Amino acid sequence: TEKRPWKDLDRLEGVIESEFIYSVHLGETVLPYRTLEPRRAVLPITSKGRFVLEEHVLPSYKGLATWWAKATDMWDLNRSSERLSLEGRLNYHRGLTGQFRIPPRRIVYTKSGMHLAAAVVEDHRAVIDHKLYWAGLASKEEGHYLCAILNSAVATRRVQPLMSYGKDERDIDKYIWKLPIPMFDPDDRAHAHLAELGRQAGEAIAALELDDSKHFSAMRRAVRAWLEESKIGQAIEAKVEKLLGA
Repeated sequence: TEKRPWKDLDRLEGVIESEFIYSVHLGETVLPYRTLEPRRAVLPITSKGRFVLEEHVLPSYKGLATWWAKATDMWDLNRSSERLSLEGRLNYHRGLTGQFRIPPRRIVYTKSGMHLAAAVVEDHRAVIDHKLYWAGLASKEEGHYLCAILNSAVATRRVQPLMSYGKDERDIDKYIWKLPIPMFDPDDRAHAHLAELGRQAGEAIAALELDDSKHFSAMRRAVRAWLEESKIGQAIEAKVEKLLGA
């Protein structure tokens, strides 16, 4: 799905120090309540969020240094503008360094599409692509609670009038937070019950047999169909409807 000229270029190969190999979640690796296998990427940044591209630092990592030289040459030859260096593109608007140190548990959700898809990521070595929004979580229960709300048809229906519309899809972006979604309170019985339903839905969807040869949008549809037909999904819709009010 890469754009030209990048999709037509030869792959880079090499031996890289393992600390610079990260998992990357894209929009296409996120389904409702579930993530697919993340992509893998070479990123010249430490787990503390420090770039290692300084002239006195990079040569210490021979594998990365060789890889970075090749990648930089490829970027310079094929970029559409000289405005951004490869480092500048990777960390555009601090989209990369702003994720470090990576929280152990995050909620992620898609920023565009006709239906919102959200899941919990529990991987301190996973970087989140710009096609997703993310936030750290205080607890597993908070993650289950937010997944139940964000993946509900009720939330999608309520937010659609607020969303900007493109040629093929809508941009959800931050419009979802214009809905009256309460902060998670573990002592609130309604919140706790919704979190439990979200946990059950997550476990059931994790066990669903999905055809990973199909496009991710088809897998999302399959999950939404399961939610629509299941008692768990129907109970979540009723709870979210009541939570968001009239």
